Amino acid sequence: MSTQDKNRFSESPFSLMEAVETLSHIAEIDVEHPISELGDEFLTFQGISLAEHTIEWLRTHDATETTHAIKSIFKVILKHLENFYSDQHAVEHDPYAIDEIKSIMLLVGEAAKKLDRLTKLYYKTREEPITDLKEYRELQDFYRSHVARTIDDGVIGRWILALSQKKGALGQTSKVKLRGAGQVEQGEPDAIQHVFVDLDSVKKDTDYELFFMRKEDGTRFFNPRLIRNIKLVSDFGSYLGIERPVDPLEGIEVWRARVSHAAAKEVLAATRVLIDKFCRSAMNQKDHDLVFYMNEAIMALMLAANSTNLYRDPLIKDCSGYLTDFLTFLGQALHCFDYQKMVMYASNKQNHWSISALNLIHAFCGSLYGQTCGIVELKGPIHQLIHQAEETVSPDHAHVKGCWDRLEADYAAMTKELKGHASGPINKILSHLENGESHGFDPLKQGHLPSVDYEVYYGEKRYLIARWPSPTFQESINKAVLGDEFKGFLRDLKANRTLNNCLLVNLQDRLTWKEFYRSQAIEALGKAEEFAPVVSVATFAKDTEFYYQQPPYQEIHHAQEFIQLFKEQLKDPSGGYWIPEEFAQKGKYTEFYACTLDAIHRIFFTSRNTLTREHRLDFIELFNLFLFFKIVDTAQPGIVGFCCKDGVDVSSAFSAELFAFMKLLHQDNLSSDDMDYLSWIIYAPALLYRERLMVPERFHRMASVIRLIESTQKQFGAEAFLKLIDEAFGYLMEVPLYRGSIREETKS
Repeated sequence: MSTQDKNRFSESPFSLMEAVETLSHIAEIDVEHPISELGDEFLTFQGISLAEHTIEWLRTHDATETTHAIKSIFKVILKHLENFYSDQHAVEHDPYAIDEIKSIMLLVGEAAKKLDRLTKLYYKTREEPITDLKEYRELQDFYRSHVARTIDDGVIGRWILALSQKKGALGQTSKVKLRGAGQVEQGEPDAIQHVFVDLDSVKKDTDYELFFMRKEDGTRFFNPRLIRNIKLVSDFGSYLGIERPVDPLEGIEVWRARVSHAAAKEVLAATRVLIDKFCRSAMNQKDHDLVFYMNEAIMALMLAANSTNLYRDPLIKDCSGYLTDFLTFLGQALHCFDYQKMVMYASNKQNHWSISALNLIHAFCGSLYGQTCGIVELKGPIHQLIHQAEETVSPDHAHVKGCWDRLEADYAAMTKELKGHASGPINKILSHLENGESHGFDPLKQGHLPSVDYEVYYGEKRYLIARWPSPTFQESINKAVLGDEFKGFLRDLKANRTLNNCLLVNLQDRLTWKEFYRSQAIEALGKAEEFAPVVSVATFAKDTEFYYQQPPYQEIHHAQEFIQLFKEQLKDPSGGYWIPEEFAQKGKYTEFYACTLDAIHRIFFTSRNTLTREHRLDFIELFNLFLFFKIVDTAQPGIVGFCCKDGVDVSSAFSAELFAFMKLLHQDNLSSDDMDYLSWIIYAPALLYRERLMVPERFHRMASVIRLIESTQKQFGAEAFLKLIDEAFGYLMEVPLYRGSIREETKS
């Protein structure tokens, strides 16, 4: 930089507006595009184009000019903070000024990190990182030590409220419903293009998958302003000089390491023989990409299974990080040309190393979707957390009797306990975005492991009841494809048939634009020539207007009218249910629907003429349980996967309902161990993967139907209750699974 330019920066500093605009442009640079595609016009100020010099810096490793410009910007902002701090009235009474200050400080951090990341991503440089500059550190230190500490909780509360009440977001948009092959029921066909995620939905953690996808036109479902607001909310705790509640999930990284370690050990034990065969046969095939990826995957798996790599230090990779590496290399192996060619010509004669490679890669996938030990590691920590929450609320809380009463009391206590970790979902979103993981919604790659919740035995037959994230990859809202790992799992089933076949119960809403394409990809499995022999798919309506008894169904109180509407929902493709046509013909499902609806009305609602909305909600939930038993009877699978978008809320709730129902059919009460296991099913996935509780709507819906089952059982007595159920439903199934016994999973 010339002396003239240096003097210009020092003698005539930028205005605050110019400084903020510059930082905003830097923060919004899309690092997905090559540097050559960045324009030269978007960072011009004081006659100097920062974009041009930034790009030149990245190309020539000469960052001097840009560094001086950035230093000057930091000085301008520091001066602004000093002026703000000196105005005590603004500090105490102007929430908009506080909003401005926090936004500016967030921009400072984003821009500095973006410049550092750009240099590391595209070119090597010896220049001092922006975040290490003296001016940057002075600015951050002054803000934390002077400005942030003067902001009291009242101002913060008003500021959060202002953010959460901003308009023009997802909450303002009516729910777009799809009918048939993607027609929009309400609004224009491009209605989705005007949908954006808002801060409230981020805090509730209901639509976070949209952060990973793009709209049909390639744009995002969020804008940079939302990310800044998320960051501001997330950073409140660290910016304030006041005492905060103890975080009940401060050991969450230890939990993840333990779960990853147990899952890796199980996968390694199940595939050790195949690993040995592959390593010996592929020893001289190292020039193949598949061999490289598989060797890396094996190494990562072994490191994840090594107890010395359990969580110790946040700066050292642990079992969780190594398991993520394993999944990454496994995905690359499944996607590489060598593997695709082997699968395509699998019927032809192949050499020894190709066969061993296919066997191992499919065994890895099979072990992932059938693993039982991973999340079971959290039974103890979950029990301790609930006990801690109980003691916080009331020492007498643990003496609550009854399954439903205990569930509701525990959930209330846990809700209060987790107020010390209120920003969990927000931090999860920030973590993914900051790590550049917003290139598609792939729940498995994003850490949501499949898991077997328990086993059901009926005679000599064993059924694994699993909880799975959606086995799909979705980069765009209008396109989803089946995940390669799930295909590998099905190929492993096809080759070994140790589990007979698989039933995938899709609990995603096939009618909404958010989940239609994932449901479509899953439902197509049953028609795929390669996979049809080993997989069956059924979709349950778990998120429709009828399921929630919302308009136009909220005032239908007459029982027979409701039952007739329910029958129509089951038969109508637009009702949300999807049963394979061959199932419907083979199992006489029309007769099953009529008989089951009448029996539920008679047994659980004493044939009353009027059903309240709460009654109807429980009615629908009970029917879904019996529909599940019927589909299992038709498909006769070895493993059943309850599948929602991430394997957290809907899947866990349905699994918990099934567990409680089958237990109450065979015993008077749920034992203390049963309640602990039920709590593990309910709490572990949401806490581990989303750092929150099961969403309230799903929990209370699940708890309500368990209360109905429990009260009906008490009314008749356990033995008479089972007999009554058997008389009403047994003749409709050849293998009534509800008669079976549950065996819980235990740690290895």
